[in-house]
Amino acid sequence: MRRAALALCTALVSACAPMVDEPDATPEDASSSVDALRSETSIVEASVDASRATEAGLDAAPDAGPDASPDAMPDAAPDAPAAATGPTRYPTDRTQSPITESVQRSMRAIVARAATRDDVFAKVGDSQTVYESGFMVCFAGSSVDLAGRTELMPTIAHFRAGRIAGVTPYERRSLAAVTGWSSGAPIAGAPSPLDQELAAADPRFTLVMYGSNDSQVRNLPTYGENLWEIAARAIARGSIPIVTSAPPRGDSAVADQWIPWYAHVARAVAQAEQVPFIDMEREWRTMPNFGLTTADNLHLNRSSRGACSFATADLVYGQNRRNLRTIQGIDRARSALSAGAAAPDADSPRAMGAGTVASPIEIDALPFAHRGDTARAGGASGFDRYSCSSANEGGRETIYRLVLAAPARIHALVLDRGTVDVDLHRLTAPNAANCAARDDRQLVADLPAGTHYFSVDSYVPADGRPREGDYIFVAFRAQ
Repeated sequence: MRRAALALCTALVSACAPMVDEPDATPEDASSSVDALRSETSIVEASVDASRATEAGLDAAPDAGPDASPDAMPDAAPDAPAAATGPTRYPTDRTQSPITESVQRSMRAIVARAATRDDVFAKVGDSQTVYESGFMVCFAGSSVDLAGRTELMPTIAHFRAGRIAGVTPYERRSLAAVTGWSSGAPIAGAPSPLDQELAAADPRFTLVMYGSNDSQVRNLPTYGENLWEIAARAIARGSIPIVTSAPPRGDSAVADQWIPWYAHVARAVAQAEQVPFIDMEREWRTMPNFGLTTADNLHLNRSSRGACSFATADLVYGQNRRNLRTIQGIDRARSALSAGAAAPDADSPRAMGAGTVASPIEIDALPFAHRGDTARAGGASGFDRYSCSSANEGGRETIYRLVLAAPARIHALVLDRGTVDVDLHRLTAPNAANCAARDDRQLVADLPAGTHYFSVDSYVPADGRPREGDYIFVAFRAQ
């Protein structure tokens, strides 16, 4: 029943999400549970500045801000131990996610899935990404001022040589980038616009950015699951997704409050697949007027010298900064894919529990994201019925532990796809008798200092078959 409801919800989000060109639209929330959560916890009254200032970790200092100079590359990795063998966790204090050995292996595995065209990429997004927005288009022409970044020229020239229906990928009017779209639109229908664009372009990379429209609907799980589906479809075709966080909303304080949270979810999806993530939101947040045009405080602005002019004076414009960071991100990925190339970034391995009551997975920093699989979690199910719900959770579960040094409002959510149906439980102690809250998608709570637990458990419907499988768990401060 949940799968059918989610399919309907996704369709409604895609069809009814407000167009980014109409900032005065006030659609109904696509999920009644989100309205309840917002009203119970007064999320809309939280301060974005306070949220951003406390996200670096549970008791750590705030995240480092963007580079002092817009010319500086924000992805230089600090000294770190030898590369970890497990998935790399993506930090919040850098624009370009690290390309470690784990990420490099993931990208090379994607490339090995299918023969794709190395000289083209696909664009997937809303009005911030369409041809008219100036995203990447200018790289096809002569009005490119790299301001000394000559190392990018081979990558720029490489894609100038590519063709999709007779034009370069820079100039391509993508079937999967349309004004007014939210994240569900490109994957709706059969074949979907995304499927059609991937078939037409057969790209090595798929550039993905959504959030401007989704932020008005304010449904984080739907956004995350849509984004995950977009990434999964690209990967299935041998195309590496490069996911970018959405820009701030200068036209709506309520919608803008959700933008950093959408960035957490976008980062979680990219981390789950170990593909590149470009956190543009953290840079736009510090720019004049968020890098948005004053005409609507919604769309990215660009320099009068063109959106591919990267002198310091031009990098205060939103689309200019995005174009630079995007071509840098593609260049980093291409370099890492070169034969014999070493991963440019070292990893910082951290011990992780087994996800059982005896050995829970530690939520050791916020925001936190983890990709799990209840089909492989801890053997037999330990919790079948929880005190806070009558639902049959007889499938296997994964247990997470969060230790707070001070009270905090925590937003936790779980993403799943296909036939998988896992539910989220908040526990005051690691047993089913101490369940404080349960939801099939997300929970928000003001938690006291101390130890708290979350259980991601597999729902068992009337047919008796546990809906175990692959999921992404996300938790962050919502205050």
